[in-house]
Amino acid sequence: MATVSSSFIRDELNSYTQEQLNTDIDSIDDTKKSWILCRYFVEKILPTLGFSDELIDHFEEGYVDGANDLGNDVVIKLGNQVHLIQSKFVGQKKNIDPAIVESWHRTFERITKYKGNSQITEVIRDIDWESDNFYLWFITTGKLDGQADLAKESQIIIPESLKDKGLTIDQIESDFIEQTRLKEEIINSKNQLSEVSKITAEIYPIKIGSGRAPIITFDEDQAELTTAVMVIESEQLVQIYNQHKKSIFALNVRQFLGQTKKNKGIKESAKKDPEKFFFYNNGVSAITEKLEIFDDHVKVIGLSIINGAQTVKSLYDAKALNPQPKVLLRISEVRLRDKRVILDNIIRYNNTQNEIKNSDFRSNDLIQQSYKEEFSRLKRLTRTCEYRPKRIEKGKKSPDKQIIQLTDFAKYIFAFSSEPYTAESSGINSLFSTDGGKNSTYEMIFGGKDEVIPHDLFLEKAGTYFLCTEILDQLAIDKKKFTEPEKKDACERGTIIIYIASKILDRLEREIPTFTKTSFLRILAKNSKWSLGGTDGLSKFVNLLYLRAITTSHYRYKSEKSKTPPISLRSWQRGKDGVKENLLDYLDIEFDVDNLKEKAGPLMEYMNQE
Repeated sequence: MATVSSSFIRDELNSYTQEQLNTDIDSIDDTKKSWILCRYFVEKILPTLGFSDELIDHFEEGYVDGANDLGNDVVIKLGNQVHLIQSKFVGQKKNIDPAIVESWHRTFERITKYKGNSQITEVIRDIDWESDNFYLWFITTGKLDGQADLAKESQIIIPESLKDKGLTIDQIESDFIEQTRLKEEIINSKNQLSEVSKITAEIYPIKIGSGRAPIITFDEDQAELTTAVMVIESEQLVQIYNQHKKSIFALNVRQFLGQTKKNKGIKESAKKDPEKFFFYNNGVSAITEKLEIFDDHVKVIGLSIINGAQTVKSLYDAKALNPQPKVLLRISEVRLRDKRVILDNIIRYNNTQNEIKNSDFRSNDLIQQSYKEEFSRLKRLTRTCEYRPKRIEKGKKSPDKQIIQLTDFAKYIFAFSSEPYTAESSGINSLFSTDGGKNSTYEMIFGGKDEVIPHDLFLEKAGTYFLCTEILDQLAIDKKKFTEPEKKDACERGTIIIYIASKILDRLEREIPTFTKTSFLRILAKNSKWSLGGTDGLSKFVNLLYLRAITTSHYRYKSEKSKTPPISLRSWQRGKDGVKENLLDYLDIEFDVDNLKEKAGPLMEYMNQE
């Protein structure tokens, strides 16, 4: 593979430094340069490798570089994934010390002995060693030569103590991204044209009766482009890969990503349901320098698979399959040296993919359509309401519409009705699990997927959503004015403020016989004129509720920090180390509700109307 243009990498990271720090990369020290490299990897590269774009939201709290960092700069646990990332920014001509690589492979040994940084300690405490998946990344701008390159291939070492807890090598994926590979991840094929292998192959469509399935061709005369599309037996791709290995992915911006959950799914579907594999899979796209089309086959010279590396390698790993899965194959002829711009665009747009999230699978549920219809009948202040269960519908904010996004709705309802920590620690996708049927988080938030939401229950949830958005919008303004660091930390996660507000309402319901939380929430949905800045009785009460939630959060955080040992910010934000239980006990018993009871008087008029 050609030598990487380190100046290109440097320019790319320099642009990112200017974006993040408003300065040039040459003006920061080596530690900050590694921070830039690591952050760039989490924000820009990991999502293209099929991982959640929510990882960057946890970067700062997970960045733990220093003397006691386990040899990793970032430790992020999101859902059942644990990412351990080490970054090394070095000069253009510097090589990586093989001892650093060897040490990286012993990360799990150091975990068992670790007693340092509290952030890492909390992540370790959260780990489910038997079920979580571990991703070890080493990212460097340096080169690997000699012993360091050999060290890269060493196996990750699992100590016996972690084996006893259920950790196996199958749960661990490791990837070493040095200068050459880093280039492949941050730029596409425009600097890779000379790397295309001269692979020659004859590829045949599937047999139908005594003949073969047709080859569909399309020509664009003006651009001198030709494409052939056919359905083939997967074994042909497996044989090509077996002969040429990774060279057939020379122009693929991703290469093969290892045994990720998605790739294991491809392999399993090929094994368990080969007859239907064609319908489950998106197919494979390739380019070639020369494409010859015959009646029953095509011949290619200079083949490179630009989309579908995961499919090809997963089929190869699945070994001999009977019957053979069928795969859709599209091959485009592009003279690589004459049409660099066209080639660049073909590769880019073949790899422009959005991750399909759990919420996407739920967007067509009957219950979601009923929410959409119900919201269309409501107004919020002067705006009409529009519920958008599909991400594709997301657009610019409209001053005439109150847009309700599916994922925001789920996050706020769950934080208010259940607890504020799951969406932060496990990711928003965890709220859309339907495992457990009636007891699933999805049904708790929305109702049964094949049901229609009852009108009164809808009003309760709509009122909850409107209350949460008012609180969060005001909190975003007020946080900029907070001068006390502890208050900023206590109120950093808006979902905690939402949760506290909900528990205050529970307390009021117990203290005031004529007050019910559900009726109050329905009033918030039906009355379109209230707001945190309003002067009517309903608005004033909501404003007081918000202020009490803020002061309660601040008070409880200071109380937890004053303990020996003091809790960390991460524990506060994730409800660990007794934080959740202590907060609930305080709101249930010690919280002074008298002031709110006095201010709740004007609400009774609304309650009577309800």
